Parts: sequence; structure tokens; C-alpha cells
Amino acid sequence: MNGCGYHPQAEMVACDVEILRTSWYGPFGCDPAGSFEYVRFCLDCNDDFIWDYVTLGFVHVTNNVAVNPRPSWYHLAYATTFNAPVACTRNNGGQGNLRAILSWSAQPPPCTNGPVQQILPIFGNVITETIRRDP
Repeated sequence: MNGCGYHPQAEMVACDVEILRTSWYGPFGCDPAGSFEYVRFCLDCNDDFIWDYVTLGFVHVTNNVAVNPRPSWYHLAYATTFNAPVACTRNNGGQGNLRAILSWSAQPPPCTNGPVQQILPIFGNVITETIRRDP
């Protein structure tokens, strides 16, 4: 992941997922071929670093089948926040925090406020961004 963001009007969180390799994801084809890149989204809606809402997004990836592949490829993992508490959906210009944890082939660990090294998956990364809830 290179960056993440929050779309307040659509109540959606998203991150880009950069695919660097041409293989190891699983064969191209219908499910269950390939594998998933999971992103756990943690929202701190009132800027106190207490995670008020957690949801999971994902994107399905497969091995490359192109003749002359040119990685990197970029996919989007997103999730809606429609079931979030009112504090997260009140788009009043307030500031909050978004933490995204990427993990390949396994769901990411829970959101914590400890050192990033404690929650960093072997095949993944962690991004924490400041968000603003524009009306």
C-alpha cells in the first residue's frame, strides 16, 4: 500500500494495493484460483486514537498471464462504513485517524495502538493517515 483515504460523502475507506510480483498469488481463473489481499480499516473518528470502527476490505489477485508483464500493477481495496457509529458518519469537518493493515492471503490482525512492528503482517504493511470528515 502506498496511500489510503476516506471519502466522507460516500462513507468509504480505500487503499491502493501495489502488486509487485508476477507470480505466487495463485493461478489465473475462477474462484478459488488466486488469492486475496486483505485490508483491515480502523477508524478513529474523534482523533483520540481509540478505534471507533473496524471493517475489512479486500481485492482478489492472480498470477500474471501477460506475455511481457510490466509490474507494478495497482488495485483498490475498499470498504464502506455504513454501519459505523454516528461519530464516524457525522461529516462536520472534524479530524480523525485511519489505520489500514494490509495482509496477503490471511486476514490482518486486530487494530492496536502498539508499535507497528507488533501488528505488521509478514506479507503486508501498515499505514496510518489523518482524515477529515468534510460535509
